[in-house]
Amino acid sequence: AYDLRALEQILPDGSHVPIDFGQDQTPVTLETATLKEWLNSMDACRDSRMIIHLITPLRLRKQGKYLGDFELEFFLCCVARRLEALNCIFNNDKPIGKDVWSALKRRFRGSEDTKSNVKWVDFGRYSSRQRAHILLGGLVGSVEMSEIDSLHQRWLRAASIVHVGKGAAMGLGKIVITNGKTGR
Repeated sequence: AYDLRALEQILPDGSHVPIDFGQDQTPVTLETATLKEWLNSMDACRDSRMIIHLITPLRLRKQGKYLGDFELEFFLCCVARRLEALNCIFNNDKPIGKDVWSALKRRFRGSEDTKSNVKWVDFGRYSSRQRAHILLGGLVGSVEMSEIDSLHQRWLRAASIVHVGKGAAMGLGKIVITNGKTGR
């Protein structure tokens, strides 16, 4: 049995604020922050080197097949697609459109030098509904990048807030971004 004693909200500046529940058990002190505020509150990587740590299996599907290696351009497109979907669902916003997608893809193309240290790991679970064992494998490990510009850094930081790829709703696709030199 669990006993819930308190809830806290983490704000973009990193501070923790207790969530106060009123008499009718609804939160009364929630502050909201936009994704832009979160991204602006994070320190930029000064040496333009970053490491992406794939914490839970990353499942990126391209042309009907799962990728066996990390592709930065495709990963960033998946991040944009995930953020677009969340924005449409939670902000009742419209999709960004073909012209914006084309411009984003052009911006994501780049000469970022990446050194990939990832491997495919298979996990599984039993689905009672399907009465079958379901594979949930994906890429785990790390990808080191050098010469990454501020635009790409912002998209990577956004990816560290939301899970990316197939199975994101089940906890797959969690990444952590660290500075290439200091590890933070």
